[in-house]
Amino acid sequence: MTLSLSQQLRQSFDLAALRREAAARLSGKEWERRGVICEHYEMQRAFEKRAFNKSYASRVETVRRRLINEAAQNRKDLRPFFAMHDRFDSDALTAQARREVNGELQARLRRLDRLEARSLTKLVETAERRNRLSKKTKSEFTSAAERSAPKPARQAKTLRRTRS
Repeated sequence: MTLSLSQQLRQSFDLAALRREAAARLSGKEWERRGVICEHYEMQRAFEKRAFNKSYASRVETVRRRLINEAAQNRKDLRPFFAMHDRFDSDALTAQARREVNGELQARLRRLDRLEARSLTKLVETAERRNRLSKKTKSEFTSAAERSAPKPARQAKTLRRTRS
């Protein structure tokens, strides 16, 4: 399945925005974890591209042979031979094989992007949850400390004098 240009742009933008959000919100060990995740998926992408380039010709030939075999099957669609297109156009079959092989690479790269986005989203959500909990505990502690702290006697007298 090939994606439209707008879908490809949206996916690329979403991943870039997620990377930026992760870079802005994370700290300490989370930042290191983000670096490990991004580096891991970059290495996976480079590996996929190297493997793709290395075996490109054999992949195209395999897909081309499959397309030729599909075109050679005896079909019973009862159309006159002059109305049919030539199913054995070598250039068209080779071009179709190249498109399919390139589509497979793009699908693998999209899958890696989705996995990276899922990992980063999980990391950001964990960081946000931790930040919310620490802010909540800090505010609860401050409010509890303010309620329980007795006012010194001098402050109480000074406050009464200024109000009168």
